Amino acid sequence: MSIKHSGIRNLLLPFSLVYGFGVWVRNLLFDLEILNSSRAEIPVIGVGNLTVGGTGKTPMVEYLARLLGSKYKVAILSRGYKRKSKGFVMGSPALGINEMGDEPTQMMRKYPDVVVAVDENRRRGIDLLSAADQKPSIDVILLDDAFQHRYVAPGLNILLIDYNRPISHDTLLPAGNLREPANHHKRADIILFTKCPTDISPIERRVICLDIKPYPYQSIFFTTVEYGPLLPVQKDRVGIDSMCSMDQICEKSLPVLIVAGIASPTPFINYVKGYCPSAQTMIFSDHHRFTEKDITTIKTVFESIRVTNGMILTTEKDAVRMIDDARFEPILPFCYYPTLHIRFLDQSGEEFDKKIVTYVQYNKRNS
Repeated sequence: MSIKHSGIRNLLLPFSLVYGFGVWVRNLLFDLEILNSSRAEIPVIGVGNLTVGGTGKTPMVEYLARLLGSKYKVAILSRGYKRKSKGFVMGSPALGINEMGDEPTQMMRKYPDVVVAVDENRRRGIDLLSAADQKPSIDVILLDDAFQHRYVAPGLNILLIDYNRPISHDTLLPAGNLREPANHHKRADIILFTKCPTDISPIERRVICLDIKPYPYQSIFFTTVEYGPLLPVQKDRVGIDSMCSMDQICEKSLPVLIVAGIASPTPFINYVKGYCPSAQTMIFSDHHRFTEKDITTIKTVFESIRVTNGMILTTEKDAVRMIDDARFEPILPFCYYPTLHIRFLDQSGEEFDKKIVTYVQYNKRNS
C-alpha cells in the first residue's frame, strides 16, 4: 500500500467506525429477533460475500444452476444492480440490462431453462417465486449477492472469500472493502475461497483456515477460476472458427485491446497478457454504463490496431452490456470474450456437490 493510499485510509477510519456501529446495531436486532428473517417453503441457497464486489458470485450461481438444473426447476433471484426498472421483474427473452441489470441478463440468456427474476425486496421476490400457483413451479431459489439481506434466511448460506483479499486483513467501508466485520462469516454454512492459485499447498490452506477461525459447522473449500474458449460477442456471427483460441491469437501475434468494466479485472488482464504481453487496456468501474465519450475512445484506440487484424477482448459481463448497446454495433464483429468456470481444487467438488444436492433433496416442497 502506498503512503498516499494509507493516508487516505486513515482519514476515512472514523467514518468506518460510524458505519460499523450501524452494521452492529442492525445485525444485533436480527440476532435478538427484533427484526425478523423469513424462511421459504422451498430450498433457498444464498451466495454472497463480506467484501465489495469481485469474489466470483456470478460464476458460483451459474455453477449451482448447472448442478441443480438437470433435476430441479431452478430460479435465480437478484437485486438487478443498476437496472432502470423497479420492483419485481420476471425475466423474459424480450428484456435486457435496462430491465434486469447486467449479471441477471447474462444468466438469463446463458441458461434459458432457468427462471431469472430481479427484485430489490428479496422477501417479496422469494414469496412470488415460491408461491404455490407460480408457473412453472419452482423447486429451488438461488439468491445472488444476498449475505447482507437478513430479512430473508436462506436454508443454506455460501460465503465467498477472494484468496487475494483476505478479510482478516481488511477493514470496514469506506476505509476498507468490508461490508461487515470479518467475524460475521459465522452466518455461513459453507465458506468458499475463490481465485486460489492451483498450486496452493496444504500448509497454506491450514494457515488460511486458522486465520479466519471457522466454526465446527462450517465446511471450507478452495477453488480457482479457469478461462475457456473465446466466444464472439455476436454469437450468431459465422466464419469465426479460425480465430477462437488464445493460442491462435498468440501464434499470429494479433494486436489486442482489452476492455473490462468489472470489480476485479486483474486476473482477466493477467490471463490475456499471458498470451499477448503488448495488449492495450481500457479499464472501467464495475457495472459501468458506457458513455458516448467512452465508446468514441474505444473505437479510436481500436482503429489503430484494426488494420493489422486487431481484436477486442472483453469479459462476459461486459459483452452483455455491449450487445445491448447499439453504439457498439460497428465494432462488435471484432469483440470476443472467454468463458469462465469455477474449478474445485483436489477434486473436492464432489463433496461440495453432494452437500448442495442433499440440502435441496431433503428440503424440497412437501418433503
